[in-house]
Amino acid sequence: MTNKRGKLGEDGSRPDGSRKRRLEGIPRLKEAKFMEEVEGIEVVQSPLSEELQEICEKMVLMEKWWVSRKPASAMDVQNIKLLHEKPYRVSWKADGVQGQEVGKTSHDIRMQCIEKEIEFARSQAAQQGLFDKSREPFSIRAKQFFPVERTEWVLEKWSPKLSHENDGLIFNPAEEPYAPGQCPEVMKWKPHTLNSVDFVLNIRTVKQEGCIPECLGALMVGGYDKPFASIKVTKELKNLDKKVVECTWDAKLNQWKFLKVREDKSYPNGYKTAMSVCKSIKQPVTKKWLLEVIEKYRYHEKKHRDPNVPSTSHTAV
Repeated sequence: MTNKRGKLGEDGSRPDGSRKRRLEGIPRLKEAKFMEEVEGIEVVQSPLSEELQEICEKMVLMEKWWVSRKPASAMDVQNIKLLHEKPYRVSWKADGVQGQEVGKTSHDIRMQCIEKEIEFARSQAAQQGLFDKSREPFSIRAKQFFPVERTEWVLEKWSPKLSHENDGLIFNPAEEPYAPGQCPEVMKWKPHTLNSVDFVLNIRTVKQEGCIPECLGALMVGGYDKPFASIKVTKELKNLDKKVVECTWDAKLNQWKFLKVREDKSYPNGYKTAMSVCKSIKQPVTKKWLLEVIEKYRYHEKKHRDPNVPSTSHTAV
């Protein structure tokens, strides 16, 4: 692969002696996996992968796309007011491994495009024998979204029936175009006990004069060269050095608690994301409060419509 500076060597060097820029401040893991229990996916470790990242970066017209690995902002006591200011769609939240330029259209039009041009087209191709769905290592389906007033139903009725793990809700603005990177108007909600941060665990041995050497677990985030926090190194953690670990805050013990290894991730959360989650942990939006805000204060088109702008709705005749 080449770029404007010429072909890359196997070590990432260019003909002029320069090297492809590194992702400063964000540790990168060498043993990344696509996701657990999915076979047939090979993770390619090569300097060429960074060239592909650079191409994708230019395609979405943004710099440093890797700073914000999560597109949604944690819901907190401040941004919950967005549910009152604009229409939203709601769906379950799960850990993912993420002609007309549809990215600039509204949420509902993008969903129609996925259904018609991806799901339906693939179904038709399979029926015509162009490929065998049974041999695919994973399937492609659109995540269903619902009007925000159905939030309680999604939580109580829909999510428990899903075939995969889910840990909260995603609120997507209905009329906004897609924005790459972290979008403050896309909100994720979790029960406060599940609000978590993905860190890189850096186990260090601390030696102090006159004391027995002690192992300390430094929790690192992207864009911050100092430990964001620390965690006690237990038997469960001692073999997870340099792994991405998901941790939640234990308010009773006043410390971070290990949840699971994120084998599907090569990078930790960025500093801003970690701070946003910490804010939502300290000032949580409870389920009761969330449902009350939606019931009493959610956006209503009639209340927000400009009286000088004619309605686009019509009735059948």
